[in-house]
Parts: sequence; C-alpha cells; structure tokens
Amino acid sequence: MNGTPPRIDAAERLAGLPSLEDSAGKALASTALIVDATMKAWAAYVVANNVPDAQQAKAKRAYEEYQAAIQAAQEAYAAVTGTAGESVWNDATAALLASSGALIGLISQGSAKAGMKSLLRDFITPKLSALAPYFSIRAVRAELKAARCPLEPATLNSYLHELAEAHFIYDAGRGWYSSLATPFTLNREPVSSLVQKLNQTFPLLEFSCWSTQQISSYGHHLLAKFVTFVHTERDTMLSVVEFLRDAGYDAHLNPRGVAAAQFAVRDRTVVVRPKVTTQPVEDHFVTIEGLLVELLFEHRSLHLMDTREYFQTFTNLTRQARISMARLLDYARQRELAINGLLESINAGFCDNPVLIDPQ
Repeated sequence: MNGTPPRIDAAERLAGLPSLEDSAGKALASTALIVDATMKAWAAYVVANNVPDAQQAKAKRAYEEYQAAIQAAQEAYAAVTGTAGESVWNDATAALLASSGALIGLISQGSAKAGMKSLLRDFITPKLSALAPYFSIRAVRAELKAARCPLEPATLNSYLHELAEAHFIYDAGRGWYSSLATPFTLNREPVSSLVQKLNQTFPLLEFSCWSTQQISSYGHHLLAKFVTFVHTERDTMLSVVEFLRDAGYDAHLNPRGVAAAQFAVRDRTVVVRPKVTTQPVEDHFVTIEGLLVELLFEHRSLHLMDTREYFQTFTNLTRQARISMARLLDYARQRELAINGLLESINAGFCDNPVLIDPQ
C-alpha cells in the first residue's frame, strides 16, 4: 500500500467560506487545520517507520469518514443562517467532531510522539503566535483540548522546551512563550548618572531608579519633559530628597493627595517613593517589567499621561521586543491596585485573546 495519505485540501477549501469570523466558520477551520497537521505528521511517520499495511488501511478509512463528515459540515454551514440552520449545524458538527477525534486518536496510537510534536510545532504555536506576540501554556493546553489531544503536564513542558531550544518559540518567563526573538533592552542612559551619584553618596542605600524618558519613544505622543523616580526605604526618603535638591534637582517627597494634584513636571524633576521589596530590579535599575507596572500607577496619580496613551505605550513596547510576561504579571499581582487595569490592557492590546491571561 502506498504510505502517502490522500492530499489534504479541506483547509484550503475552507478559505473560500463567506466568513470565518463567526463561531461556525472558526470551528470548521480549526478542525480542518488540526486534521491537516495531524495527517502531514502521519505521512512523515509512515515513510520513516515502515508502518504495516493494516494500520495504514485503518487510517485511510478513518480519513475517508472524516472527509465525508467535513463535507456535510460545510453544507450545513451554508444553511446555518437559515431557519433550520441551527439544527442542521448541530448534527453536522457533532459528526465532524466524532470523526476527526477518531482519526486523530487512531493516528496518535501509532505516531503519538511525532504527531504531537508536529501538532504543536506546525499548528498550535503558529496559531497562537498569529493571535498575539505572547501566549501562555494554559492557552496551549486549551488548543490541545480542542484538538482532543491532551498531554501530560511534564510531557507538554518538555515539548515546549524543545521548541524553544530550536527557536520555533521563545521563552517569556515561567509558563509564557513568545514569537518575538529579540529580548527587550531598556535604555539605562537617562538614569545612569543619578544612579552613580546616589551610589557615591549613599553607598549602603537600597534604591532603584527609572524614568519616563526610558520609554518615551514608544508612545503615540512624544513627552516634552520627563520624570525620574527613585524608590528607597521610607526612613531614608527625606535624606535622599534633601540631597537631590542640593544637587539641583526638582525633587518631590512621595507626593500624594493635594501634593499629587499640584504636581508639575519641570526640568530635572525627581519623585522619591517608598521601595516595594518585590520590585524587579537589576543593579539599581528597575527592569522594563517593573517600569510598566510603576508607570501604570504613576500615569494616574501624577497625571503623567492619559490612560489611552499608557495603553498605547504598553502595546507598542511589548510588541517591539520580548519582555518577561511572567515577571510583569507576578509584580502586577503583588501591586494589587494595578492588576485589573494591566490585565485589561494586555487582553485589549493583544488581539482580544481570551486565554492569554492565566488567572492564578
């Protein structure tokens, strides 16, 4: 028997459907693409492993049943907007899911490892990457469940690690992946001199710095003036403010309430805030993940920019190069007031992907 299965053209035929934006069209397209990836993996497996004729015959019969089911589903799709369309569609989609599940299950028995890796590499991760520049392992599990191909957690972690090692996808922190190959490099120059001065004057001081100038090029509107923030221990904040004022800075001591309402950005403006112990910091420089969370607070409390501008900055920056989404979300969860707005920003900015955010 010829080891090459029939040409898979269901996915290509579906490209001519009137609309794939509704749920029926998406269900058809998703099923067709998953089966297509599975059959391509099966063809490679047959060639490489001398699969017995009897096993190939079973796969061929299952595929023929699937072809009949998807043809019926396509015809039902054409009637889905009619008065009897819902009933016809429900019957057809049930048959389609049964036949595609049986086909994938049968093939998985003979080529489980190769087929699952191919499904992840050639369909699931490209699909998620097309939806958003970041996706979670939870999103991958959801796709596997939809394909009726669940994997044990340890096995899935291993396969995703292999894909990352081979640069099909890229690590974006614990349980997160990205299609962006280049890691984000935050420009430290705007705060380097201040960090150096504080280190020289307070060699034992625990502090961190960031500035709106570091991310000014990612907004829709360029900022005319910038604010630098110094986070340090509460009992040393006054000493730091006095030093900064003596050094010619427009320094503000933790402005809240009336002081925040009256705050204005001038030349060399610095705001001194209490340091959060879990803030992501490297050598006194707040990381890009920490900066994005801090900016979410400060753009509101000090009226640095409107909310739309913040979200635009966030989206532009995180699509430009890869950040650690896990680190960002961990810190946002610890800053309780920030989490809702930030998660909404991520969901809205990354193609409205409902499985992008892990709730835990």
